[in-house]
Amino acid sequence: MENNEDLEIDLLRLGRFVLSKWIIIIFSGVVFALLAFSYKYFAFKYSSVPLAELDKQFEIEIVEEQLDGRKQKVKKKVNYNIYKADYDAKMADYNAEYSAYEINKKVAADKVGQAKLNLDLQKEYLENSKLYNISDDDKLYETIVFYAIHDLSNSNSNSNSNSNSNRQHPAVTMAVGLLTSNEFITKLRGKLDMDNLTNDKLVKELVNVRVKDLDSFEVVFRADSKELLELLLSETEFINGTLKEFCRSYCDFSKIKLSSGSGNPNVLKLLKLKEKESMYELEKLFAVALKNEKNVIEPIKFEDFGKLKDLEMFKIFKYIKFILIGFVFGVFLPICFYVLRYLLDNRLKDENYITNVFGINKISCIHSRDGVKADDRAIKTIESNLDYIICKGVKSVSFVSSLCGVNEQKLIEFSSLVDKFNAKGVSVKLVSPSAIKEIDASDVVIIVEKLDVSDLNDVVDEVKNIQTVKEKIYGIVYA
Repeated sequence: MENNEDLEIDLLRLGRFVLSKWIIIIFSGVVFALLAFSYKYFAFKYSSVPLAELDKQFEIEIVEEQLDGRKQKVKKKVNYNIYKADYDAKMADYNAEYSAYEINKKVAADKVGQAKLNLDLQKEYLENSKLYNISDDDKLYETIVFYAIHDLSNSNSNSNSNSNSNRQHPAVTMAVGLLTSNEFITKLRGKLDMDNLTNDKLVKELVNVRVKDLDSFEVVFRADSKELLELLLSETEFINGTLKEFCRSYCDFSKIKLSSGSGNPNVLKLLKLKEKESMYELEKLFAVALKNEKNVIEPIKFEDFGKLKDLEMFKIFKYIKFILIGFVFGVFLPICFYVLRYLLDNRLKDENYITNVFGINKISCIHSRDGVKADDRAIKTIESNLDYIICKGVKSVSFVSSLCGVNEQKLIEFSSLVDKFNAKGVSVKLVSPSAIKEIDASDVVIIVEKLDVSDLNDVVDEVKNIQTVKEKIYGIVYA
């Protein structure tokens, strides 16, 4: 613990010593920063190669084929022109990929929308269909009406002509068009209280128009009740008058009720089976459409490649980089110098060193290091110790210092203290270690040294010499 504490104190003093030279350190950093900036500035300005063609200034990523056939991405330093061409190529590839992505995304979204619409229509049908929701206990009501068109003039030749021409009779086309028109479906939907429903199949399955051949068609009416069946039949009566007016004198039509009453139960079974399968298929198509939409992956955002570096900004960043490097290097050099100087310097730096090695009592420390303002409390501590010694009847006190005669001007503040006690009639002297007689003749010996000034070897020799003359040293003062 003692060794660690000494090390910490020494590092603290080292830090303070280095920081005390901050003006020189900052000045050195500024000088080296200017030198580094000047070097880069003139290198750019007077280079024989234009900046855009200087090699190994910008980094790009390319794909190289390895010896084993594998392709691997590697980074390569190139000039600005190659870097910009590579950037523009990546930008073009990205734009093409993104355009394709937007098209595929829209197509996938449209397919999802259409699949969702079809699914909703089928759900609407299953929930509201008159026929699909007929229970097993109820029965289907069905009526089939057959219509045939006959030409009145030259019927045989026309008949042959129609069959040979393989063209549908206009009256059949007109009648089928009316019975399947949006106007008729909308009207029937209103009669059935289905105005809020959108699926036409809900109406078309009740009135199903089927063309039999070129001159005939039939209408199949299906319902879940007799009342509904009668309503459907009454709503299609208009077709009789329309056909009469359309045919006039050149053609005629016949209407035959082929069946009326209960429908075939198998028709309902097939209908329910078919619609359930249709619902299942629509759900599958919707799930596939959703999956395909999720699988449309957006290309990597171009921002991830980074922005195109501007050549002028590149120069500015290079200047800043060299200024910072120069400044750091300029600061680092004097710091290293002062650290080495501190470590190689043999002057006394630790106020506890002599105390720990020789067991001499530390009386006071006026300065914690050289150049620091004197501590008034430390001076009063010395005065208190001298007053105590004098009160004990001591007549002479020798302050011994290795700085006497060598660097005595560093002890000016302490010399004034000596003069102050001499005025009290006590012999207080500041002497060098070589004044053996004076040291031996004095009642009390106190060592006086100055941190960061006194040589450590001189202080150690001083203590050893005094200990051969005096049995006990009262203490040490760091002045």
